[in-house]
Formats: sequence, structure tokens, C-alpha cells
Amino acid sequence: MHSHPPARLPTLTIVWHEAGNENYNDRYVSLRDCFNLEVLGPNRFMGKAFGRSADPSVSLLPSFFTGHWLTYLSLPVLWRIWRRPPSVLHIHQEPHSLMAFFACLFCRSKSVFLESSVINSKGNLRGWNVLERWVYRRVDCVLPKNPEVAEVLVSRGCPRDKITAPIGNGVSRQSYAPMDRAEARRYMAAKFGVDVGGEPGRLCLGYAGRIWEAKGLRLLADLKRQTNVDVWVCGEVRDQALRDDLLASGVQCFPALKKADLRCFYSALDIFVLPSLPTPGWREQFGRVCAESIYCGTVAIGSRVGGIPMVVGEAQTFTAGSIDEAMHLVEALTDKGARDRCLAWQQGHIEKHFSWDAIARQMQGFHTAQCMDGVG
Repeated sequence: MHSHPPARLPTLTIVWHEAGNENYNDRYVSLRDCFNLEVLGPNRFMGKAFGRSADPSVSLLPSFFTGHWLTYLSLPVLWRIWRRPPSVLHIHQEPHSLMAFFACLFCRSKSVFLESSVINSKGNLRGWNVLERWVYRRVDCVLPKNPEVAEVLVSRGCPRDKITAPIGNGVSRQSYAPMDRAEARRYMAAKFGVDVGGEPGRLCLGYAGRIWEAKGLRLLADLKRQTNVDVWVCGEVRDQALRDDLLASGVQCFPALKKADLRCFYSALDIFVLPSLPTPGWREQFGRVCAESIYCGTVAIGSRVGGIPMVVGEAQTFTAGSIDEAMHLVEALTDKGARDRCLAWQQGHIEKHFSWDAIARQMQGFHTAQCMDGVG
């Protein structure tokens, strides 16, 4: 059971444009076991206003230029980190953002971490972005979201010896835990008024996330047409034409779901699929939905893009857009025993590397290493 830390723990301040996103509150619960935690962010971001956070560690402060993470700036946040320098300042912003530069400029902390998900060279000015170069010089270590991000950071001018192992995103068992599969399917049928029975013994594949071309969802439509499976998807519709095509192929489409309903959705599936495509302007950072489904008792497979292999395991990935490779993986997991063995490995892997508790321990390890370097 989590408890508030004693005063002797080091202080950690996170500066993050998504501080007001309540989906990440589990992260703060775990970090409070390792640090005296403070999270600072904007009270408005991309047109959305945030009220007072239910988490005592979070302070949402007035900001401006909040239409994009690249430009947002908060003078109250900068004043806070100048006036009360923490043991560790964790800047969860991209290295070429205004907030990353000014946070480094105002920071008086001994340890400064930068967490990045950068996927291309935009804004780098072929290495001539002097503000970004100064950020790399100021920070002690850079935490990439996945191995691809690490290589992009090097190409942008970040010293390789400052880049840590990928830190990924986290998932909490308090929020995502398995339900009985039959019960979960009955719940989905009753709540959304749809027939989710399917043929006895037929696999049910599923996806959760934005309904958007870059997510590679046409592969799911192909799987529905070419194999004897049911396919469910849920999420915010970014592309109505794509949703119409999914429906026409026989895919069952649910709306974007809240956390409790999402847990039922994951638990009702036999196999979760994240078929994301690589694009010039976007790549799958981590594949958090895969980790959520795994914690809910459903094995996950996905394309070999971004952080997905890091989450599900290389053996459970396919070449992006390859229907043949995806079908081969699904066929290999038709047997329940095979799914159970794969799931057992995936759950142990997530618990060890990508639970919020594991990531909090990683953060604590980075801080300890910095302190030891300082002593040396």
C-alpha cells in the first residue's frame, strides 16, 4: 500500500504540459514512494481548461502560448523552480521546446533530467538550434521514450553518454486488472446495446485508441474479412471515412471509453492488436494500450514501430501493414494455452519494466547514480 514519504526523501519536481491529465495520477502515487513529489504544469492546454487537481502533488498554474507543447510557457512554474530548487528537476518536455529551455535556464537544481519522445528533426535547424544545444549541455541525463527516440536524440545533437535506457510509460494494477471474460462481454453488450456474442470458440481481436489512419486500422478490417474472427475497436474518431470502412467490413465500433469501461473492453478480448504505421510526423511512442490490455488479462501483439516491440516483446510483432505476418501471429495464438503462456511472460515483463512502481524505481536509480557521480 502506498504511503506519503518521510521528509528525508529527495525532492522531485516534474515540469510537464500534461500535468493536468488525470490519466497519469497513478504515476504520481508511485513516485511519492521514492520522492517528495511536486508536479507543475499549465492550467490550460490546447484549448482545454483544467480545474484543481485531485492529486495533492499537482499544481496547475497560469500559462500562455498554450496551443502547443512547443510554445507553452509559464512564468509561475519558472518562478517556483527558481525559488525552491528541488533535488531533481524532471523536465518532461521536448528538448527544442520553449519550456525546456527556460526551465533549464531558471533551474538551480543539482540534478536535471529531460524526458523526451521526439521522433524527427523538426525544429533542430540542422543542429543550429542553439537553445536546444544548451538544453543538452545543461541536463545531466536524457530519458528517451523508446530506442528509436534515443537515436533521433543523438542525430539532433544530444551526447550519447547522457542518454539512459528507455523509460517508457507506466500502468497500474490499481486501475487495470482482469475481469471474467464472459462477464465483461455481457457488460459491453448490455451497456452499448450490441450483439457481442459471436460464434462459439471464435477469437475476438480488439484495438483501443484514436480512429486514425496512422494507427494502421485497415489491417484490422482485412483481418475481419480474411479470417474467422470478431474485431472490436473503440476510441475517438479522427477519421469518419475510416470508421465507415471499418463498419462496412464488419468491425464492431465502440465510442471512446472511460477507464472502467476500458477495463471491461480489454478483458472481453482474446487478443489485443496495435497495428500502428510509421509516418514522418508521428510514431507510436510506447504503446501504453498494449500494457493496459496485458494487465487486464489479454495478450497483445503489434507492429514493429516505435515502442511497441519494447512492450509486447519482439516475438509478438509484425512488419507494419503486413496482413500475412499479422495473420500468422493470430493463428499462433488461436490455442488458449499458447495465449496463456505468452500472457504470463508479458505480464511479468510489464510488471518488471513498465509498471508505475518500476518506473519510479528507475527514476530513483537515475538520481542515485547522479549523486554518486557528483561524489566521485
